[in-house]
Amino acid sequence: MLAESKVTDTQAFAVGHRVLGLQFHMEATEESVRALLKGAAHEIGYGVFEQQPDTILAGVNHCASLRPLLDTVLARLTGFAGRGR
Repeated sequence: MLAESKVTDTQAFAVGHRVLGLQFHMEATEESVRALLKGAAHEIGYGVFEQQPDTILAGVNHCASLRPLLDTVLARLTGFAGRGR
């Protein structure tokens, strides 16, 4: 297990060097989150594990901090893929 949250014990996991499972969106940008909420806010927040649109919007500033993590993960995954493991 690589990450957990208040909602689930398994927010991210890895199996070996070539399988990565994520329960979040590292690729999200502030712009993409705002666009999603603009177009679909009325469909979001009704599931047991879904955040309310206002909660999502309040955390939109975290998107910028995810980019370096996304870059690192993708670089490592592509590096492993090139080794034929």
